[in-house]
Amino acid sequence: MEKISQTFSMGSDDANYIQTGRQWRWGLYSTAKIAHDFAKALTRVKEAQLWAVGSRSFESANKFADDFNIPNRYGSYDDLVKDKNLDVIYIATPHSEHYEGIKHCLENGHNVVCEKPFALNASQTEEMIQLARSKNLFLMEGFWSRFLPSYRKLKEILRDGLIGQVHSVQADIGYNAKKKADVRDRIFKPELAGGGVMDIGCYGVQLASLVFGQQPTQIKALAEMAHTGVDEQCIISLKYGRGQLACITTAVNMATPGDAWIIGENGRVLLHGSPHFNCSTRMTLFVEGEKPQHFEFPLKEKEGEFIYPNTSLFVHEAQEVHRCLSLGLKECPEMPLNETLHLMQTLDTIRKEIGLVYPKERLSDLRPIQMTTQSIIH
Repeated sequence: MEKISQTFSMGSDDANYIQTGRQWRWGLYSTAKIAHDFAKALTRVKEAQLWAVGSRSFESANKFADDFNIPNRYGSYDDLVKDKNLDVIYIATPHSEHYEGIKHCLENGHNVVCEKPFALNASQTEEMIQLARSKNLFLMEGFWSRFLPSYRKLKEILRDGLIGQVHSVQADIGYNAKKKADVRDRIFKPELAGGGVMDIGCYGVQLASLVFGQQPTQIKALAEMAHTGVDEQCIISLKYGRGQLACITTAVNMATPGDAWIIGENGRVLLHGSPHFNCSTRMTLFVEGEKPQHFEFPLKEKEGEFIYPNTSLFVHEAQEVHRCLSLGLKECPEMPLNETLHLMQTLDTIRKEIGLVYPKERLSDLRPIQMTTQSIIH
């Protein structure tokens, strides 16, 4: 196999990143573990300044701030959003609290990046998008996959037509939450919007959206539910307007290979599960009649430096936010708000298929997609 090594450097030395020439002051809305990894990644971005952190308790905020030398620490989210020196706030609360957090920040005049999934449902998502636009503020769903070197390469391959017209996306993602006490306590609780579809299935949905550039015209899903009422395993089938198909499998009760295949009429692309396709650092391109090409995007992180796998790659998301802010954009072209809404409509449809409604919502809050072929990538 021919091996082509494509490397990148962390922080603002990334060759694909144009420096904005100023410091951007970040606030962290939560001291959760994912916030730890995002903060750690920000320390590698020269133009990022960890300015403030908020938590429900001052003790938690103070400890977090000490760990990262953050000058401003707040024992409530109310105090955090009152800080007018912030350029942007990153929300890392549980899924069930994203809506309240986004609304809290926007109403106090802050630009926002919120971890995926953006909200509980499309109704909340639409409300937040309208609020951000009415206040002329930047808002983005934190799908870090979109900004990674491996995904940039994938988009390049698709743009250049190297595998021809794409007919199929097959994406698998799963881990055993039962073996991780901290994750288990969150992922199996319906009150925290748990389950595999919302936690990791959304990555497969966004990959299919990226590849096909449309909403599905037909959606089917089967799930095995945990005793708490959230999904442990799910198989999702999506059909698109030109006959393309996507199959997405998710699990939170077992570790799975984590690969994704993008298959075209003249070849295919494999996003290796390293450990999962959503944060892949290896890719193989197969073109009919040619030798396979293997691309590597090596990490620069020490073992134990980050809590979750490959999250040093958050640097690329942060750099894209800086670029957008420097240009005065109110949404990210790589992750536009209309697509965020369409992704949430797809997730609503999947959850309606498997009968998953969370305590904070009603069945009428779910807004299944209108079966059209409207393009969402621009």
